[in-house]
Amino acid sequence: MKRADAEDAHHEGWLKVVKALRDKPVEGNYRGWVFQVMRNAAYDAMRRKRPTPAEGELIEAAAGADPELTAPSAMIQQEYRDALAACLGELDPLHQGLLRGRLAGRDYTELAEELGVAVARAHRVLHSAKTAVTRCVQGRMGGTL
Repeated sequence: MKRADAEDAHHEGWLKVVKALRDKPVEGNYRGWVFQVMRNAAYDAMRRKRPTPAEGELIEAAAGADPELTAPSAMIQQEYRDALAACLGELDPLHQGLLRGRLAGRDYTELAEELGVAVARAHRVLHSAKTAVTRCVQGRMGGTL
């Protein structure tokens, strides 16, 4: 698990803690309960290590085309890259910077500092950027990813 993945799991774990505390206060060993929630968030992150189809396409497009692709799949790959480039171009600079930075493997703290936003906001902005780009690419590709 890369540092960025660990930070994502950490962030998700604390979000789960906060959401659970809103619903019902913890009775008993608070530290043990938080440890269990955070451990489960880490396990969930490791299980989800494979990217979703949409994120996989973003990563593949960012990495470039495989030279061994057949002609039809190379055309489809190029169509995806073109759609991705157009959709990335529609994002504002903050969303675009976070998405490109995370695809390059940079961590939230570094990106947030560089872009002048809080780390928590960087998480939210990245999520909305991924959602917007995924929907945009799906729309341009006729709903197929």
